[in-house]
Amino acid sequence: MADSPQAAREIYLVSVVMVDEQNPMERAWLDQLASALTLDAGLAAELEQQVLAPR
Repeated sequence: MADSPQAAREIYLVSVVMVDEQNPMERAWLDQLASALTLDAGLAAELEQQVLAPR
């Protein structure tokens, strides 16, 4: 799916921006995407925090 770890992180970050992580179906999709991109749960959570943290 992604040709590098950096590309995988970028794909995931853009996806987090686009979906409502509170919606159960979209949350499941994000989890599946993280798995497909071979991102571990900790890294996925860290990336989400970067996007969703109040500024």
